[in-house]
Amino acid sequence: MKVDLSEILSDLLRNKKTGLFSISVIDSNRLFKIFIREGDVYRLSYGNLRGAGCLAQFDELDFRSSFFIPNVDLSGEREPIPPTPDLLSLIKFADKTVYLKRPDENGKDSSKGDPVSNLNGILDEMREAFVEQVGPAGLKFFKRIVDEKWLPGPAPVKKDLERLSDLLKDVIEDTRDKQTFAAETIRILSS
Repeated sequence: MKVDLSEILSDLLRNKKTGLFSISVIDSNRLFKIFIREGDVYRLSYGNLRGAGCLAQFDELDFRSSFFIPNVDLSGEREPIPPTPDLLSLIKFADKTVYLKRPDENGKDSSKGDPVSNLNGILDEMREAFVEQVGPAGLKFFKRIVDEKWLPGPAPVKKDLERLSDLLKDVIEDTRDKQTFAAETIRILSS
């Protein structure tokens, strides 16, 4: 169903939601991501762009579909972006519409399996396992891959996390380190 983007965001903000609102962009393999914490937009990303840089591109983008992943909360302070009411006004003025993907009444996409119950915890464990194999630079690689390449479904399932694991494995050059990370990921996803 095609919906006004400002209406979707207004609803999330009014209901004090925390999570990631992700929008696919026509003719791009990058997502426009809006991170919300308790009804406040605290971070924006679009590929390599962050914060105000995303807003500079906003009018030029044509959006396709969107989905909200609840309870995703990245650590860190609010980026230097306009206050949430101003952002909402800008989005409303841009008059953008998107197709909203909604999980069924049980909160899952029944064709893919059950949604992951502890997404933040699993991502934290995967990040630690990745950094252990790659070193301190792994933090940046992990964030970049999650922000720019990983496209989870509306309610991430195990298959989405397996796809993230594959993207991360591709970054690891040493075969032994790659195998160690793969084994650790299997352990994380099976617990």
